[in-house]
Amino acid sequence: MNKPFIDFYTQIGFAPTGQQEGQVQKHHENRTNLYRKLGLHPGVFKGARVLEIGPGSGENSIDLLGRGIRSLKLLDGVPVILESLKSRIETKIPVHYELGDVSITPLSVEAETFDIVICEGVIPLQLDPITFFNNVANRVAPGGILVITTTDEISGLSEILRRIIAKSILSQTGSTIEKLEEFFRKDFELLGGMTRTASNWILDSIMNPWIGKMFSIEDALKASPKDFRPISVSPNLHLDQAWYKNINNNSIEKEDWINSYKENCHELIDFRTSSQISAPRAQNTLLLHLCNEIFLVMQGMVSQSTSSTNNSLTELMQRLVTECPQLDSLTKCSLVSFMNFIETGEAALLKDFQPFWGRGQQYLCFERNLTVTI
Repeated sequence: MNKPFIDFYTQIGFAPTGQQEGQVQKHHENRTNLYRKLGLHPGVFKGARVLEIGPGSGENSIDLLGRGIRSLKLLDGVPVILESLKSRIETKIPVHYELGDVSITPLSVEAETFDIVICEGVIPLQLDPITFFNNVANRVAPGGILVITTTDEISGLSEILRRIIAKSILSQTGSTIEKLEEFFRKDFELLGGMTRTASNWILDSIMNPWIGKMFSIEDALKASPKDFRPISVSPNLHLDQAWYKNINNNSIEKEDWINSYKENCHELIDFRTSSQISAPRAQNTLLLHLCNEIFLVMQGMVSQSTSSTNNSLTELMQRLVTECPQLDSLTKCSLVSFMNFIETGEAALLKDFQPFWGRGQQYLCFERNLTVTI
């Protein structure tokens, strides 16, 4: 497979992002809370022309239709996904469907633009996330809003390690998705607020080839066009104590946000902990480096179809525990639990690892200036 998401979703015939049954109201409440955290009050959606890129199973799309928008366009690179959405969505609001591969297709200046563009869970793990991101940004009208998600090797470490665990299990037993679901059942139970089905999580986070690159908050800020200004992020790593009359231009504003990320990205590694204490940048630079190396080791293990654990994995994990003082003792206990499993293969040793989940993807919201501001 050489097209992230597109090839895998085409192969299985659907997007494994569906929510558990009976969660419609809960999903609506979650989305409302997300938009509130991003500063997108209900009036932002009233009469808006909205584009959603990578709509997946469509729950977010259907929720948008109830927020007073004027029209909705759904853009995806997998025909079967768009066909499924056409059969599911019934509304008087105009809904249009566009088939396209945003990862490689430069969008012309004549491309239709929208008041709100939403792209969730798609940019990270693309082969060229920056090109993908800029193609997405090009669809935002001047004065419009862009909502994307980012994931880095720190926030995704818990799932990176579970991919390594799953690889070990699959290599030894030839486990099915059902057996993996049973193996990780306790992990799911300890993750509060999980609304995706366990089987869909396994398909998307374990079986789906992660052949691309991560895309962090810093990456997005650096890659964003000059006329884009960050306005909110969730979880919020940016503490802004500046007086409103001290107005920054876009580039200075982005640099401030990047500095906040560098000082606080360690908070993304474990959803159970929140020190709310910034770390020296050198410490977080090392943390990101080690997590990135572990990510690359995981990619190599999966792509090589080998059951042997790369010796460098143990060394990298040990360095996380001993050289990153900004990490909470609870997090380190989970990392040691993972190392014990890798060394022995005994599932019982994962007891302290099972509650370990990162903060996954972050939501970053930009506004596009009506006029270019450097």
